[in-house]
Amino acid sequence: MSGVPEAASSGRHFGGAASSPAVPSQGREVKRVNPKRAAKLAARAAAKVSSRSTASQEALRLELESRKAEAVDDRRARRREAADHKHEVARRKRIERRRDR
Repeated sequence: MSGVPEAASSGRHFGGAASSPAVPSQGREVKRVNPKRAAKLAARAAAKVSSRSTASQEALRLELESRKAEAVDDRRARRREAADHKHEVARRKRIERRRDR
């Protein structure tokens, strides 16, 4: 036993004390929404509905998105190449230090 009375460890009421029945909550039934968040969501929804663009605007938007994705890929590749180069330089230095011993 871990020092806990039998009644408490089995989930029963400790010391014979019974708990009172659940009381229904008197809280607000409708949760208040942050007014700034509500305004932001409303503006976003209005922008989606009213942003009917022409075909040329849609083409420009798609081109911009594809260029952004390409730039992300290029940046990721350059970062990976730089990390590989740094790793290779460190490896060469380690080998060279070992040879000098």
